Amino acid sequence: MTIRILIAVSLAWTSTSLFGSDGTIKFGKIAPEDFEVPYAHLDSAASAVIIYHGGNTQMIYDASHRRFRSLIKVHKRLKILDKDALDLGNVTISLYRNGNGSDEDLRVYKGYTFILNQGKVEEHKLSKENVFRESVSDNINEVRLSFPNVQEGSILDLYYEIESDFIFSLPAWRFQSSYPTLISEYSIHYPEYFDYSVVKKGYAKVDLIENKVTNEQVNYVNDAIKIINKAFQGRDLAPFKSEAYMTAESNFIASVQFEIRSTHFPNQTTESYTQTWESIDQLLLEDEDFGLQLKRGNVVKDAAKALSAITDPMEQIQAAYRQVKDNITWDGNNGFYCRDGLKKVLDNHTGNAAEKNMLLVLLLKELGQEAFPVILSTRSHGYLLSYNPSLESFNYVIAGVKRGDQIIQLDASDPDLSFGTLPIECFNGQGRIIDEKLQGWIDLLPHETRKTRIVYDMTLNPESLDLTGKIQDNCFGYSALDLKKDFESYPSKDDFLKELSQDHNGLEIMDADLQGLDKDLNTLAFNYQVNYHEQIEDAGDLYLLYPMFYEATQHNPFNLEKRDYPVDFGVGIHEAIITKLTLPDGFHFEALPDPTIVNLFEDKGKFSYSIQKANDHVVVFTSKIDINETLFLPEEYQILKEFWNHIIQKHAEPVAFAKD
Repeated sequence: MTIRILIAVSLAWTSTSLFGSDGTIKFGKIAPEDFEVPYAHLDSAASAVIIYHGGNTQMIYDASHRRFRSLIKVHKRLKILDKDALDLGNVTISLYRNGNGSDEDLRVYKGYTFILNQGKVEEHKLSKENVFRESVSDNINEVRLSFPNVQEGSILDLYYEIESDFIFSLPAWRFQSSYPTLISEYSIHYPEYFDYSVVKKGYAKVDLIENKVTNEQVNYVNDAIKIINKAFQGRDLAPFKSEAYMTAESNFIASVQFEIRSTHFPNQTTESYTQTWESIDQLLLEDEDFGLQLKRGNVVKDAAKALSAITDPMEQIQAAYRQVKDNITWDGNNGFYCRDGLKKVLDNHTGNAAEKNMLLVLLLKELGQEAFPVILSTRSHGYLLSYNPSLESFNYVIAGVKRGDQIIQLDASDPDLSFGTLPIECFNGQGRIIDEKLQGWIDLLPHETRKTRIVYDMTLNPESLDLTGKIQDNCFGYSALDLKKDFESYPSKDDFLKELSQDHNGLEIMDADLQGLDKDLNTLAFNYQVNYHEQIEDAGDLYLLYPMFYEATQHNPFNLEKRDYPVDFGVGIHEAIITKLTLPDGFHFEALPDPTIVNLFEDKGKFSYSIQKANDHVVVFTSKIDINETLFLPEEYQILKEFWNHIIQKHAEPVAFAKD
């Protein structure tokens, strides 16, 4: 999209930059006392500290092309505290282009490495020899800057300017990083012709320090116009620390983003962009690479004719799903649009996830089914904000089919997925139906869980004190999908088993039977005949054995003192580990762990550990972990953390046995 106006003159007004707003942060100016940086109150173990990070965006008018561009100025200063942060001296700046003449250009860059040597400041300037440019894809160029003489205790100072055509959705400004930040601030100045929505995210405190409209004389109109000025600032920001079971970091890091809602230029009517969700629906329905592709039923006419003989509606839907999933190769990319048209996808028998699912929708529609695309934002892409209609919020497409009051959700992209199963990445709130008749939101909820049942049947060898027996590893739902993906990453079964043995010290696999690999996701069964070496600890008069073997939970995924964002498992977890341990004649059990049951509140989860002693020589140990709720709020974090500590403690308790 290009904004065109009739006035071919440049935009120029004077705005107040926030750079150095506290009177001390000036690019390229360092005094010896600036090396004393307070950071311990934010993170005493930090390997670097961001002293200052400032951004300023202005709109400039490109008279030669009769369009506006944005000018983004960035100043970043940081101190290297120890060797773990030396790689911060290598900076990558990504520049985007869309292939239609719109791009970003790095206009200015300069940097210094400052070193304090015997009370005097040495400066080492970033030179052209330390700058490398590369085109990494059709849409991205990279400029890599390598600061000279980076060492522990040095301060890096960077300034650059980017001129960009992409004014409809400006880059988000992140106030936090993985290092403590003393000051981060961002300002934006734009003429009244633009109406932007402001999207703020995150938990750290960021203040709106300027929000005003000024009347300024600019040189492309005769009269003064209104200039909108907004500025945000965060101080003493603790580092953002990611942890297990979270969605995109962008959901929780303190940030601000401006996205265009409408434009109104002199002597022109107001033009709206994604101002409502309904306008997004209509935009996609009329898009050549999206909605219009679904009006070309002749592309799948032959396939539909072959499937039309199936009279049962559900069987027909399942057959159409298999037709697309099995006959069109997924190229491994997600995508959102049909790049070259569905006919080419069908001719080449390959396509991205969006193309495969749109082809499925087209085939189902041709069969007379009430089918439509459902657009969504994946977990790694970020949450959808209901109050901020935005096309860029979406990055994935699945197929929906309405049957009575039910909407069947389908993803034909991954050949390992079964009918009605979506990737866990899709479970991120709601999806939006794009259809001429049926519109609105649908919940994206899993119908499968991660379920495993591992059974050990082991017997002690009295001579070698090794263990011999078998393992039954049964996986269901998403656990089966994960294991299948892992297996498929190896060239052969032998390579998979070799790596498995190497990863588990003392494990010798004698034989293995792998069942279910050639079927859709639901169940996999791996049966192993094994020997375990060096699993017994000699403790004098006693021998110790840990009955959970390699399945023992040893690390807590929740280690933060406080977590400000929720724990999101995506799907439920059900794990059962059963160990049957048999001692030969001449040995007896001396001491066994105590059984235990730990319940999470409101039946959200449960851990149980039980021991059944069949006789003096046979004991069965059973550990079960059930996580029934997929989302835990920050205030529930400590309870969940302690729940995992109970599991770790119990799995670390040994069995003691001795000779008679």
